[in-house]
Amino acid sequence: MVFEALSGTDGVGRLELGRRFYHMGPRVLSKLMAGTGKRAAAAVNSADFVLVTGTLEEQTLTEREALLHACHERRLPMICANPDLQVLIGDRRLECAGAIAARYETIGGKAWYFGKPHQQAYAKALGVLALPPSSVVCIGDALNTDVLGANRSGIEAVLVMGGIHQSELRSRQDGDINWEQLENLIFLHQAYPRFIANLLSW
Repeated sequence: MVFEALSGTDGVGRLELGRRFYHMGPRVLSKLMAGTGKRAAAAVNSADFVLVTGTLEEQTLTEREALLHACHERRLPMICANPDLQVLIGDRRLECAGAIAARYETIGGKAWYFGKPHQQAYAKALGVLALPPSSVVCIGDALNTDVLGANRSGIEAVLVMGGIHQSELRSRQDGDINWEQLENLIFLHQAYPRFIANLLSW
């Protein structure tokens, strides 16, 4: 979706942000820009916009905060290629691109989001499948992105318990689902799964 927005292949028109981007996230994900005509900038002061795809594990919070302020000082717009707030990598929980973009907005920056829970992501998927919402199910582990976005798009959702919310939803005594806490989280996020599953394997 980011590629289409920047290359003008989505049938809506090109999002004009300039030619040089500064990438915040795992280096391999800078390849998202291949074919858009955009070039990576080595530093913020030579960039026209920011592409955020996730967290660099070796970057400290202080370093990242300084970088966001440097981007804001130059009034660089930000493209968020993954609005998820957190991601699990093994046993580690890391902030994802959505949390970084949200922080950028709190200091006055401008961010565009592509992906869940925004409806263009679901509309795109339905278009590719050529199916109505009633024939599709959304499977995800995050209430505030996967399930909320599905709700907004009229798609039934399956919440996978063994993901982002695992530590909140498992009883400490026996590991069973804490149903009261599940209800609390559903109310907190105003996101309503139709089904739940312990794990997803494919």
